[in-house]
Amino acid sequence: MSTSLAVDSTSSGFVISSPFDDTDADVILRSSDGVDFHVYRLVLSLASSVFKDMFGFPQPNSEATIPTVQVTESALILDMALRFWYPGAEPAALRTIDDLRQILEVLIMKYNVHSVIPQAKKHLREYLPKASRRCLFNCMPPRMEGDRTRSGEVFSPTSPPRI
Repeated sequence: MSTSLAVDSTSSGFVISSPFDDTDADVILRSSDGVDFHVYRLVLSLASSVFKDMFGFPQPNSEATIPTVQVTESALILDMALRFWYPGAEPAALRTIDDLRQILEVLIMKYNVHSVIPQAKKHLREYLPKASRRCLFNCMPPRMEGDRTRSGEVFSPTSPPRI
């Protein structure tokens, strides 16, 4: 049975919450501002080829400590990115289209989590005014070039949205 850690805020002021406070997790993602996200290798590996490759390398055999992966994202960005797709996580409240852009850059460009693309498009369709959808064309990371091309008639800054 998993339990939750009573994790208070770090120097960043960020407070970790479920499901990233699970004491049964088998790896820790440590944000650039020192916040530990307790997650499962299998979940990360299924979603991300980067994590799958990383965890495929031989790991030090130490049962005393949980392996820790230092990442360059702040706790806020890492939390929003993980909540965008991690099972059991309450979805992050995206405040701006820039939040979505940052999440997509982290997930798609850095960690190769391409399964989030349909969810990103759905999020835009449901929550952003039609006029704002045109911004997607300019906000999509370069790796989504194929989607930018296929979606050009929908998200082009010069054409009206047809979603």
